[in-house]
Amino acid sequence: MQGVTRKLVVLAMSALPTLAFAGGIKPGLWEVEMEGMDVGLPPEQAEAMKKAGIDMSKMFKAMKPQICITEEQARMDRPPPDKNNKDCKVDSWDKSGSKMKGHMTCDGDFKGTIDMTAVIKSDTEYTTEVKTEGKSRGHDSNMTMKSTSRWLSSDCGNVKPYSPKS
Repeated sequence: MQGVTRKLVVLAMSALPTLAFAGGIKPGLWEVEMEGMDVGLPPEQAEAMKKAGIDMSKMFKAMKPQICITEEQARMDRPPPDKNNKDCKVDSWDKSGSKMKGHMTCDGDFKGTIDMTAVIKSDTEYTTEVKTEGKSRGHDSNMTMKSTSRWLSSDCGNVKPYSPKS
C-alpha cells in the first residue's frame, strides 16, 4: 500500500506546478509549502500509523519543493499537457478573476479524477487544493492536498525551468 500512496502523492504533487500556469504570477523561483494532506487511508492502517508515531497530516508539511517558472509560463492562462500526468486529460478548466478550477480524468495506473483549485493572492503567492478520487492498482486512492506557493526570486539558480512536455 505504501507504493500506491507514494504514486498518488507524486501524481497530486505534479498537478501543483500545473496550477502555476494560470497567468498573473511572477516568473522565477517558487517554493511550494504543503499545508496539509489527507491520504484517505483505511481506518486500520491509519490507526497502525498513529500507534507507530506517524502523523500523515504533518509528514508532508516539511516538504518544500522548488520550481522555476519562465516568463512565457507565467503568462499562460491554462495548463499545458503534462508528462507526469500523461494518462490524464483536462476535462475542464475555468479561470474567473483570481480563481481557477480544473478537472482531470485519469486512465493509467491511477484510474479516477483529479480536481484542482487555485487562488492567486498576489503575483508572488497562490494557494492550491488538489483532490484525487479513484483507484491505483486496485486500491482506493483518495487524497486531498493543500499548499501555498511563494515566489522567492527572479533568479532560479540551479533549478531548471519546469518542463511539462518533455
